[in-house]
Amino acid sequence: MQAPQKIPQTTDATADSWHQREVHELTTEHAVDPEHGLQADEVARRMAIHGPNELPSVARRGPLALFAAQFTDFMVLVLLVVTGGVLVATACAGATARANAPMGTRVASINAG
Repeated sequence: MQAPQKIPQTTDATADSWHQREVHELTTEHAVDPEHGLQADEVARRMAIHGPNELPSVARRGPLALFAAQFTDFMVLVLLVVTGGVLVATACAGATARANAPMGTRVASINAG
């Protein structure tokens, strides 16, 4: 069994470029056997120092909050305003056309619909 080694602290220079380094360099630096991984006692020691290897959980928003969040985007608000304006303009045009229609067609359309 290996003696526990000190876990190296990453500097800003190595933290930014860890993905560009060679695998054997990283495994040697972190005292990991690529074939077998870490020994159980080394895992326990590292967990005691660094905590579990997991991302913090984040509270999820409910469906209503997700739906309401869609209406905070500027372009969505612009589209809603334009759509409302088109609906009002269409309703006004329809009412004006119906009011200016000859009497016979107004009666026929009232009876039909």
